[in-house]
Amino acid sequence: MASISASSCCSLRVALHGRAEKSRVSRLPSSVVRPAPVTGLGRRNVLASFRRVPLTVRATAPVEPARTRRLTKEEKELALDQAEQLRTALESEPRRYSSVHMEIGGQVGITFQVTNQPQFIDGDVERITKTIVDSLPEAMTSCGPDMRLARINLPLPQDMSVEDFQAKLEDHVIRESVICLMEKGSDDRSIFQGEERLNKYFTGMRPLSDSVIHRGTCTSSSPTKEAFDAATEAAHELWTRGPGGDAFLLAQMRARIQKLFCQDIGTLTFHPSGTDAESVPLLYAVLRSRKLVKAADPDMRQVDVKGHVLSIVTCATEVGSGTEEAARGCYFSSETPLNVHGCGGKGQQLPDLHKLANIEAVALEARGTDGLPGGPGYDHRVYALAKDALDQNDSTVVVVHTVAGSKTGMFAPSWDVTTQLVEEYGDRVVAVLDACQMRHAPTLLPRWLKQHGLAMITGSKFYGGPSFSGGVLLSNKVVEFMQSALFIEGPTTQKIFARAMAAYLTRHDVCSR
Repeated sequence: MASISASSCCSLRVALHGRAEKSRVSRLPSSVVRPAPVTGLGRRNVLASFRRVPLTVRATAPVEPARTRRLTKEEKELALDQAEQLRTALESEPRRYSSVHMEIGGQVGITFQVTNQPQFIDGDVERITKTIVDSLPEAMTSCGPDMRLARINLPLPQDMSVEDFQAKLEDHVIRESVICLMEKGSDDRSIFQGEERLNKYFTGMRPLSDSVIHRGTCTSSSPTKEAFDAATEAAHELWTRGPGGDAFLLAQMRARIQKLFCQDIGTLTFHPSGTDAESVPLLYAVLRSRKLVKAADPDMRQVDVKGHVLSIVTCATEVGSGTEEAARGCYFSSETPLNVHGCGGKGQQLPDLHKLANIEAVALEARGTDGLPGGPGYDHRVYALAKDALDQNDSTVVVVHTVAGSKTGMFAPSWDVTTQLVEEYGDRVVAVLDACQMRHAPTLLPRWLKQHGLAMITGSKFYGGPSFSGGVLLSNKVVEFMQSALFIEGPTTQKIFARAMAAYLTRHDVCSR
């Protein structure tokens, strides 16, 4: 997997951290995958599907000029010339600057506001503006009381040309805006606070300096400079294309990831993280089980059909902390990527999904009380649990997770366990590969997809992309079944699936093959 660059990973998150329709972006890669912003391999899935946040309109207080000395005639002429150049330059970039005004009096200056992007939330503009002003103290004054308006004091210092100042200003505005975009589209693991803008894992979206040794983690990483450059490139593409730009970026990213992992044999659905990616194998299992119930009683009304699903979460405590809840069809965080009204609440069931099937989840730790791996005994526990559930009810479908590298490097249960269960019970076993750590041979994913059809991936672990950007690889066979089953199920089930996923996905995230 060495062929995947850090910039690829960065673009994945960027893409995986936005969303088009209800834009979010990712969690937003460059050469392969937002495979990372990979959002991603990416997060929620690029700057691509950013969360839409209602804009708040407030009156802005006037900014007081910092200088009190009156300008000489020569200084004022120079200041007026610079003001005209800067006003023209800022007004030509409405995606980044708004409310641009020239102030002429005893003092000359330009006031402006950083453009409030649709994905920004309350406080973003103020924070960006303060950072910019603090970075250019020789030329700018602090914002007004509301921290949303900045003032460029003119004339500029003698050692600073208009071109140099404009370049520095642009660099700061773009950098801080990209950081804000990359912070969006995740759950409570991506709440960034403080001056350093760090989450609870002490990682953030600011690129690490070259002097820092950057190593991928099993949970969350800060981006490298190369990864951040890829995210910035994606943001420029997003701004340039305008409406529909996020969908375009996601399509590009999907094509790169599919070429790498599942060319001609499958496709990719983006997800904000590897945890909520659990929803795809769960929905697939629900459809499988409902088909079995209907086949057993063809005369049963569709509204009375109710399936039975058991998810076996293996390597518990060594995969995402919210995995069991997600596998049970519940929200696993108090925050959701798309911030849909009425959705969310840790432990709460996804809307109406449990009307379609009885859904249970069982977590099996892979280590004993002595901390040692369970070995062959663990394989037997997984097999016995699945077999017992399948034998008790002919319509039960069991989702069996095989973890290809837990947080401590375990591969469990063995491939043979899943193979044996599938040979005995066929489509009643949904075998999903948890490859979210991405610490495995490059041939594993295509082999698994050909044999079993579902694999969860992320770009934020081994690839070191910005935290929380994921997706699910689905074989063509799985996609074809789900499309056919949903068509047969009709509008009621289709709407329930849409509501269940409304807090996580937009139509641009979902594969269309």
